Amino acid sequence: MRERAFNLFTALVSFVLIVLALLLAQNMMQTERNTVDIIRSIEEQAEMQAIADLSRADAMQVFNYNMRWQISDYLLEPGNYYILGPEARTWQELQNDFASSKFSGGGAFARYTAKVISSLLGTGTTGKSFGSYNVVIVGSEVEMVGALQKAIDNSVGASEFLQVVGCPDGNPDECNPGTFYVVLDIKSLEEPDYEMLPQILVFNENTGRRIKEPVLPKGKFRIFVPLRLFKAIAIARSIAFAANDGGLFSAGVHNEIEEMRLGMCDAKSCAPREDPYDSANSAIGDTDKYCPGDNRGGDYRVEFSPGSWSRSAGISNLMQNPDAYDASGIGEAANDALKALAQERICGIAKNSIGAERQWDGLELVGSGASACDIAELFSATTQARPSKIIIQDDGGSEGSGDSGHSYSPCSAMRGGTGFYLSDGKVIARGPETGGGDSGIPANPGSTSYCSEVSAVEMQLRFRENNEHYKVNKAMGAEFRIRLADYAYTPFSAKFKSANAAPPTCALSNAPEELAAVDLSEWTCYSRTDITAEPAIGPGGCYPE
Repeated sequence: MRERAFNLFTALVSFVLIVLALLLAQNMMQTERNTVDIIRSIEEQAEMQAIADLSRADAMQVFNYNMRWQISDYLLEPGNYYILGPEARTWQELQNDFASSKFSGGGAFARYTAKVISSLLGTGTTGKSFGSYNVVIVGSEVEMVGALQKAIDNSVGASEFLQVVGCPDGNPDECNPGTFYVVLDIKSLEEPDYEMLPQILVFNENTGRRIKEPVLPKGKFRIFVPLRLFKAIAIARSIAFAANDGGLFSAGVHNEIEEMRLGMCDAKSCAPREDPYDSANSAIGDTDKYCPGDNRGGDYRVEFSPGSWSRSAGISNLMQNPDAYDASGIGEAANDALKALAQERICGIAKNSIGAERQWDGLELVGSGASACDIAELFSATTQARPSKIIIQDDGGSEGSGDSGHSYSPCSAMRGGTGFYLSDGKVIARGPETGGGDSGIPANPGSTSYCSEVSAVEMQLRFRENNEHYKVNKAMGAEFRIRLADYAYTPFSAKFKSANAAPPTCALSNAPEELAAVDLSEWTCYSRTDITAEPAIGPGGCYPE
């Protein structure tokens, strides 16, 4: 009996041990399988991550390289010139303005770049295959435009978009080389915007496993552009803002050009100017003349008579041109004459500002023989005639006398001038909207005379890069265009009075004040003739009230 119990117990124990051994073996096999799966998963993840990293590095190189090309092509477009205006700005403020005007806002650059980058990276298509692993770039071109523009705007807003190399204060003599970096602030993007940028997608065809990595790291992405654009801008800036108030956009030069006028331009004067700088005589005493603008017709030919300042300004030779201008009516003769005189003066100022140098280590200023100023590619001084005198036909009266002319000072505006003025030590430009386009003189066809003045000055400078080290595309030329443009000339108006400032400020001491009412007696002329003296005219002339 004892032997049977022992054998049964032994059998049960053996069975239990066998079961336990089987369970242990199965568990060990399952553990081994799990471990193998984990190892394979880690290996697969590592392989996919390595493929993603390699693909991202390639994509970043493509992005970096082609962004540089797109920036170069964009900035070198002949029509994509930078406008440098007369506003007084620091060198950093000018860089910020350049970044804002060329890259921020409308999104043209972001759209163009996204289109090219999408094409080059192959967005949406299978780019590479590594065994069972496939690699594609995913992302929407439309979404990429929005994300790129936000990154650009964030960099521009932080004054970090442009980092100019070797040009600390905008002095062209110390601006070497004048190349720059473009900084994309990817880190500033919110997560939804960041995910709109191109991403690398790696997937395993056998297992269906996939990982996605952004092409651009979330940081500040710097792209070097070897164009000496800011060297060119520094040179153009030296022409516009030369030392000693002698630049094209200095207060003195601006006010001087604004006060250049031809025609019937002066209060209490009824004779046309013979010199753009000097106010005219008080009356026309010739007995066989009508007032310029008298509706009985007849040209009033005015011979140039240069004064001392015109001679010192270097335009007296041009004023000796035998072609006198027609001071009657609203004809183009006075406009054309003033345009030629102003262009001669402005070109001379620009040449004096830059000196004889035309090349800076291969960066060449290229003019045009077709331009009115040979150092510029394009150049123009726009002139405009505005109503200035009410002409009244009068059959009698005593002759006027006297001379209201005076010597012009280059550092003070004349009567009616509303040019640059000082405010808290800063030069302020009055814009062309001043006066609302109304000269204060009622225009009556056939009985109104006009004053011609300069309304805008534009000078486009073209810089050609001849040094191969500072080109992106070596096979093509590199030319920068900077347009110096002054549109801040205030139109002629009898509605303002101004206070002059003594040299050397060359700006008005304060803002011009608008008169409560225009004294039309100062802007009315009487055209006198003796109607009994036909067919000859006389005694005649043109006299103030």
